[in-house]
Amino acid sequence: MKFTVRLKIIGRHIAFIAAYFLYEAGMLYAYSGDWINFWDAFWHLLVNLCLFYGNAHLLLACASSFSTALQRMAASILLIVLEFSVFLLLKYLLSQAYVEFEIPTTRPYEDFNRFLRDTIWRFIYVSGLSFAYWLHITSNRKQRQVALLEQGRLKDLADREIAKREFISIENAFLKSQINSHFLFNTLNYLYNSIQDLNKDAGDTILRLSSIMRYSLNTPSGGKVKLKEEIQHISDIFEISTLKSAGRAYIDFSIQGNPAELEIIPLVLVTLAENLLKYADLKDRTNPAEFHCTISDTTLIIKILNHKRKFVSPIGHGIGLKNTKKRLTRAYSNRYQLDIADSESSYKLTLNIQLS
Repeated sequence: MKFTVRLKIIGRHIAFIAAYFLYEAGMLYAYSGDWINFWDAFWHLLVNLCLFYGNAHLLLACASSFSTALQRMAASILLIVLEFSVFLLLKYLLSQAYVEFEIPTTRPYEDFNRFLRDTIWRFIYVSGLSFAYWLHITSNRKQRQVALLEQGRLKDLADREIAKREFISIENAFLKSQINSHFLFNTLNYLYNSIQDLNKDAGDTILRLSSIMRYSLNTPSGGKVKLKEEIQHISDIFEISTLKSAGRAYIDFSIQGNPAELEIIPLVLVTLAENLLKYADLKDRTNPAEFHCTISDTTLIIKILNHKRKFVSPIGHGIGLKNTKKRLTRAYSNRYQLDIADSESSYKLTLNIQLS
């Protein structure tokens, strides 16, 4: 709660207490013609305030916390008896202190019966005011809870409406991309058939490019894909890079073992392959970049070794190695190990994944 709001609440309570004090003084003067003794009224007011706030914030709050009506009734009776006993004791001690220290009082008690009668009446009167106050704050609290629930419900409806519009937008974009992708693949197929007889390398490049784009478009962002499809994809990427450079991109790419029906989260190997194409020096015939895949039972081991180039190529999906690490951690937890040795001139990576 903000400080200014607290100040307003405290100021409101002080105003009500002052009004109550003036009311008591005015009623005494109206009925008896006597003015109230300030210190007598002040100490009795403190005891009454203890009863008022204790009853509202402790007794009633405690009694209403029980689950059944019978438990609430029993707790209320017990707590009221206890509260009245404490109130009676405080009033008695206060009256005795007045006698002991000869403090003048507004209306001295002549006998115990009058003292008991006045105390019981004051207890009922203050408890009634306290009960009304408790009903007020409880009602306000429930109204705020209802308002918050209604606000949450309206926000949920608004979020659903926004999600619905976004879903329709995404669905339309997906349909549009499907149309565009069909047109693209048909065009690539036409180019392949037209060029294949004239230039076999160009035709193979178009065929591999079509395979790469089809894999990229059809690969789910979540879940898993076949390991053999992921390996074939990076093989196509390396082959196109080699053809594009007229055979002057030297990459030692090898696969050992059978991927069979093993699955892996998508684009992990693709990210590693693209990092190699982006950062590795591929023009050194004597020191080609190395990318080795080894499959043993359900374990995949990737080893990458390359010298670094001076200028960086912009190729890549933009996934990045940091994001790949997070995805590996979420998917495989402690079932993978990634070791990287990154120096100024060379780069070495070893990735070991237990796929199942």
